[in-house]
Amino acid sequence: MLKADFETLALVRVEDARLLLERRRFSSAYYLAGYAVEFALKACIAKQFRQHDIPDKRFVLATYTHNLPDLVKQAGLQQELVRRKEDSSIFAANWAIMAEWDEQSRYQVWTAESAEYLLSAVDDPQDGVLAWIRTFW
Repeated sequence: MLKADFETLALVRVEDARLLLERRRFSSAYYLAGYAVEFALKACIAKQFRQHDIPDKRFVLATYTHNLPDLVKQAGLQQELVRRKEDSSIFAANWAIMAEWDEQSRYQVWTAESAEYLLSAVDDPQDGVLAWIRTFW
């Protein structure tokens, strides 16, 4: 997939999550909001691939995960994440909420409150996880 595809998917998934939340489909909204962040991180990772280079196989295989901390590492954003959390307690709280998400979320039933918290953590224009990741696209 292309970097631009991941960027588009991240934005589409967060919008889908918002629509699902409005339709009171809380579990689906929760699940898709997390995928928005995963796709955004994968856009950052895709930026590291260079045309005409054969990338390290371990690096490539490590990108095939849903684990957000691992994707942050693959994207080279660990230190940036630490700095951002130190700079903003709101962002730190949003990241903590986001860090609870994983792909196994699809097998759980989520409340309105959980879905709203996660979507807010992802989509806050100032201190949201997605806004932060987008600065590295």
